Amino acid sequence: MNRKFYFILLFFMVSLVSFGQNTKQLKRGYFSIGIGPSIHTSGIIQYGNVNQGIIQQDTDPKISAGSLGLNFNFIDAAYSFDQNWGVALKIQGGFFTNKANRKILKSNFGAIMIGPMYSYEINDVLVIDLKAKAGRFFNLVDFTDEFSNAYRESEFDFGMELGSTVRYHLSETTSWINNIDFQNQFGENNNRINRINVSTGIGIRF
Repeated sequence: MNRKFYFILLFFMVSLVSFGQNTKQLKRGYFSIGIGPSIHTSGIIQYGNVNQGIIQQDTDPKISAGSLGLNFNFIDAAYSFDQNWGVALKIQGGFFTNKANRKILKSNFGAIMIGPMYSYEINDVLVIDLKAKAGRFFNLVDFTDEFSNAYRESEFDFGMELGSTVRYHLSETTSWINNIDFQNQFGENNNRINRINVSTGIGIRF
């Protein structure tokens, strides 16, 4: 009786260890949210809808190279098919604001992107991902003039993003996610909008 009991107990313990190892191997993906600064690197964003009767001036506020804003990763997810290759998905938003001569310009941007990912595991807790994504971008520009008249215009474009992610596994279920990405948005009239986004956040492993 005792031998059978110890045998069953030993079998149960071995099964638990094997299950734990398999569970660890099955954690191929992650889902995270994040926030960080956004740096506008090229392209001019300004309000100039002539149908509203607005006369543009050189002193009007605009978003140009060097402007600083914020970006939010509402969904930053990835899944690895094998040890190296996988797919990445991002749903993102952000904004820039500039004021001049009692006029206010607000530029809100967003994107839905998907693309391939290559991962390199440095050790058990540190992974670097290289990503290339493409998808739908938009800009929503709000302009308020010196008389407090508010105007708005929007634009939808195609865009691409190249970047890298450093993942530090805090536990079997969570990771610290750090991103740096370069975005290229193909705007109207060959007005390309480029920005660098840096973000940090917490991810759930699955």
